[in-house]
Amino acid sequence: MVVMDSQKYENLIAPSLKAKPNWHVEHVVSDALEAVWLVKRLQPDLVLLDIDLPRMNGIKAARRIASVAPLVRTICFSYEFSAGLAREVLRLGAWGFLVTERIPRDLVAAIEAVLQGRHFIDRKCHDVNSRDSGPIVLDRKDIYATLSLPSPQRNLTPPSHECFFYTEDSILLKRVSQFLESALTVGHSVVVCSTQSLREELRNVLESRGLDIKVLIEQGKYANIDASEILSNYVHGNAIQSRDLREHLGHLATRSADAASGPRPRVAFYQECALQLWAQGKEEATIQVEQLFQELAGAHDVDLLCAYSLAYVHGDEDSHSIQRICAQHSTVSSD
Repeated sequence: MVVMDSQKYENLIAPSLKAKPNWHVEHVVSDALEAVWLVKRLQPDLVLLDIDLPRMNGIKAARRIASVAPLVRTICFSYEFSAGLAREVLRLGAWGFLVTERIPRDLVAAIEAVLQGRHFIDRKCHDVNSRDSGPIVLDRKDIYATLSLPSPQRNLTPPSHECFFYTEDSILLKRVSQFLESALTVGHSVVVCSTQSLREELRNVLESRGLDIKVLIEQGKYANIDASEILSNYVHGNAIQSRDLREHLGHLATRSADAASGPRPRVAFYQECALQLWAQGKEEATIQVEQLFQELAGAHDVDLLCAYSLAYVHGDEDSHSIQRICAQHSTVSSD
């Protein structure tokens, strides 16, 4: 089965498959939801999945296919040659990853390797500086060692998850701007998940210190997210759509990490989702969100800063909540 635009299929996939008349394409579909339904019903030997789907996110499609048909082998491809994207789809259960432009050259070899129980990775996604243009073909047992490498140069220090308690907004602005500036000046990427007002203030402060935020955004090194929008999409009452939120954050961290530079590239992520839930009195949801961010830090080499206003602390009745929040972090500080 092939999941991609029909015109794209005719131009890229069909010519390669003509050399293998014993291979039969059961369906060509461009709608990911339809593809998931067909894969569940037909259980094909192989799925060729375009990550750059127009409707459903291709990562989400890969996850759903792996869920409904765990024995089906999937090869993903994308115009983006991202080590992080390749790792992400392989972690979801895919058996191969190709850069779209390499399909005419490598597709047949990729299919043969995957049908033989081996993993196939475009070398461009592993090391863009490699002189060897050939793919990486690995036995199933060896793929996990490769996936454990977040980049060709693995970070030597573990990610941090800091909880910062503050009394005044001016103090918060100072702490967060320092956190972001420190990361950006060494080539790391940053993500700011907060209120719009704080995002605007942070931009003004960082630009006053000589950082060109517009250029950084264009480079993918600076991402702005509205915390309230995240919560409205993934939190309903006290219930959190953990899997979807985890997937969303992971995809964001992956793209940000791939834009980072320097000898030990990583992502600095400031988030206020937990703060907003805590301010609403949703303690359990707050803890769950903090746990999701902790998973994000460990899986994607993300340094996290989470802030909590002491204006929401009301004496001894909140002491237990604070203790639970602190327990989710590696570092706790205050102004």
